[in-house]
Order: sequence, then C-alpha cells, then structure tokens
Amino acid sequence: MNSPTGCGGSPSRDPDEYRHTEHYQEDAKPDSMRFFTESMVRETIREGEDCDRVAAGPGRLRRRKTFDGVDVVLVLPEYTPEIITGWTEVSDFTTALESSRWSQEQIRTIQAFQNYEHMELDENPAERR
Repeated sequence: MNSPTGCGGSPSRDPDEYRHTEHYQEDAKPDSMRFFTESMVRETIREGEDCDRVAAGPGRLRRRKTFDGVDVVLVLPEYTPEIITGWTEVSDFTTALESSRWSQEQIRTIQAFQNYEHMELDENPAERR
C-alpha cells in the first residue's frame, strides 16, 4: 500500500482510502477561514507534493497542491491514510488575485489566518503540527 521514500513513508494517493480524524471533521473542514472543498482535498491527495516532514511533526508530512495561487495543505501520517488537518495558504498573490476562483476577501482572510498561525507557531514552537 505505502512504500517508504526518503526519510519516511508516502501516504496513499487514493482519496477513497482516507478517513478524517476528529480534528479534521470538527475544525479544519467546516472552518470558514480555510476555503477548500472536498474535491480540492481529493485532488491534493492524488496529485499534491509531499513536503515539510520536519515541520509537520514526527511521523507526519504535509501534502500540498496549488490552486490558482493558493495552496491546499494537508497534514497526513506517513503510513496511515487519514487526514489530520488541513488549511490554505496564499503562495502567489498575483495569480490568486487574477483568478476567478478566489475573491479579494478570501485572499485577505487566508493571509490573515496564515499570519496568525505563523505568529502562534513562532511563539510556541513545541506546538507545531
């Protein structure tokens, strides 16, 4: 099912195998500041890039895919098909602003969420996801 690569495993690319953790169900998915859809999550699982193993925490990685200048980021265990959490980050302001996918208000909200999360992580490095 999952084959080890690099410093850890690479979770499944089949979105149908994934279960959602309680945190994802209660916080990430319905959060009005994250702006991702189930189809974007499925596409990120299938086609996203595995990255940021250290920042995601032991035994975890982040899988990321860009949608018109905004990245959907999922935190996944290396060897278990489940979604721990997810969020959006603006990766290219120009592309995001020119896209019909994102409104200026959504881009501002995503950036505010990003800034808040980064500030919180800088103040509490032990709480990294």
